[in-house]
Formats: sequence, structure tokens, C-alpha cells
Amino acid sequence: MDLNTKEIELKSGAHFNRTVGGIVTNSLDAVDVAVQNGCAIQDVRYTLRYPEIMICDLSNPEYPLNLCDGETIYNCFIMIEKTLSDYIKNTNIKRITGDSLKTEIAITGPIKQELWQVKNAILQRVYECLDIKSKMYLSLYEARGIHQIRNINNSNDIVKEFYQQFIAKYSEYIKQEAKPQIKLFNQSTIYQNHLLWNKIKGLAKNKLFILTAGLSIALGYMNSTMDKRIFFTEVHRENDPYQLYRKKNFHTIFPENICEEAQHDSIVIIDKIYTGGSLLIAEDLVVGKRSNTSPKILKVGLFPKSYHSLHNVDYVVYAGRLIKSTYILENYTSEDWHFGLLLEPSTEMRIHI
Repeated sequence: MDLNTKEIELKSGAHFNRTVGGIVTNSLDAVDVAVQNGCAIQDVRYTLRYPEIMICDLSNPEYPLNLCDGETIYNCFIMIEKTLSDYIKNTNIKRITGDSLKTEIAITGPIKQELWQVKNAILQRVYECLDIKSKMYLSLYEARGIHQIRNINNSNDIVKEFYQQFIAKYSEYIKQEAKPQIKLFNQSTIYQNHLLWNKIKGLAKNKLFILTAGLSIALGYMNSTMDKRIFFTEVHRENDPYQLYRKKNFHTIFPENICEEAQHDSIVIIDKIYTGGSLLIAEDLVVGKRSNTSPKILKVGLFPKSYHSLHNVDYVVYAGRLIKSTYILENYTSEDWHFGLLLEPSTEMRIHI
């Protein structure tokens, strides 16, 4: 019996407290096995998470703010914080809270359309007050934020071919009838070309991205750099959005030659981070497939939200820049790092990459 399953006692009040044994589990595999063994489903209960919307993220600002300087982004963030409560008071919408989440202003509530209405109203007011349009001067290639905005049909042939190879492999793990409901099989956009992709390319010979968010990131990276040496693995620490649709778990690395031709080459693992836990799990997976003499594995955390997560990575991508985590830890505190990095001049920052 796995850790997600435990034995329980079941009593039926409608049958004089008739008592039988049973199990409670959050594993669909365990349910399938139990039903095949003759068990009957006693109760069904779903836990659903409210939708959420990011209003402003200092680590990865959205358009048009990502084409502005650090001071403008800072001023926008502060104004949103000051006005948010006016928009969500007397509603079911709440600001998302967490431990040391300094860089984000996000909201959650039962109806996604209402979240978008609040976001759009706040940003329209703030952008007009700060006259954002007059302060946009960067190109998308050097923007302070990187996003999933390029149509995959407009990407190069290398990207399209690799994507087809990947979904052919991933199809082995997913029920055929579920494919229309799974974003990985219907990828329409990838991340924009950006100057930092070439900086990441120079860190190591091989790049390992973590699904599911890592697919659009990796394809954007490949489109910008023409680098074919990219790999995928899958890590779910709490929630697997595809659990209902799986035939088996994707506990592998694709393409598999990372274990053979790439095992003596350098590797950088790349993923969005909150704590960096997924990167550490992926690192353990790679370490288990490499010799003791293999080069060091580097970890790049995209768009960090907390100071604590910096201890788990070698580099971060913050507001469009690739920065050594040791530089941040040595020069900033948990109280000032999020604003300090944003406002630090880019010419100074480049020295520390």
C-alpha cells in the first residue's frame, strides 16, 4: 500500500452501524486496482482550487510594463498595492498571500472573469496615472519580462520538428481520448526571443527543462538560439494536472541520450521557481544517471518569488536579466532584494553575470 493510501473503517448508519473495512486514497491507480479487486466506491469528493490572476510580478513584468525602466515598474507595483483593496473590498476576491512572496501581487476568487475585470480596471487606472505609454523604450528582445507570446506556427522548422517528436513520445503516457484537453498536445504559443536565452546557452552544453511549463519555455529558447541540445523531464510536487488522463507516469528524460552521450557534458536545469524544490528533484534524477566524474550541474530559476529560493539555484532570471544567486545573497537581504535588483543599473548588473 502506497503513502497516498490508508486503511479505514466504514460504518453504515442506514444499516445499524454495520462496519466494514476500506481504504481512502488520492491515487487514481490505487482506485483502479481496488475496483478491479472487487471494492465498491463509497464516497466521491472533489477539492477544487479557485482561479488566480497575476496583476503584477516584479520578477517577470507583463507588457507594456516590461518595456519600461526599473523605476517605472517599481512605481507601478507600489501604486497597485495601494489601490488594490479599494477594488476587492466587499467582494469574494482576495489577494493571494504566502511566506515571503515579495515580488507578486496576485488575486484569487470563484469566478475568473471577475478577476480579469479587477486586474484590467486596476492596471488601466495605474497605467494612465503613470503615463506608461510615454515610458516604453525597450524592445521585446531586451524587455524586462519574457512571456509566451510567439505563435508556434511562426517558429523555425527545428522547433516544429522537435515539438512533433516530443508529443509523439508523450502520447505513450496519456490516454488517447484525453489529448484535446491537454495543453501540451495543443501548444499554440511559445516564449518570445530574448537576449538572455543566449546567455543561458553559454552556461552549459545541455539544457534540461521541467514539464509542463517548461515546454513553451524550451521551445522559445530553441527558436531564439537554434540550440538542439534540450531535454525534458516531469516533476509534480503537489498537483499533477494530468493525473486523470495518464496511462503511466512520465518518470524519464526525453530524449533519453542525456544518459549516454550527454552524461559527461555539462547540464543546466531550467524551470520557474517558487521554492526551487522541483529543480532539486530534477537534479537528483540527473545525478542518478551520471558518473562521479561528470561535470557540475547548474540550476537556473526563472522568475523567483522569494529570497529563500535563491539558496537552491545557481542563477535566476529576474526582470529580464540572468543573475548569479550568490551575487544577490551577498549584496541584498530578504527585505530589499526584490526592489534592489529591479532598480540596479543594467551596466552594473552585467558585471556580475
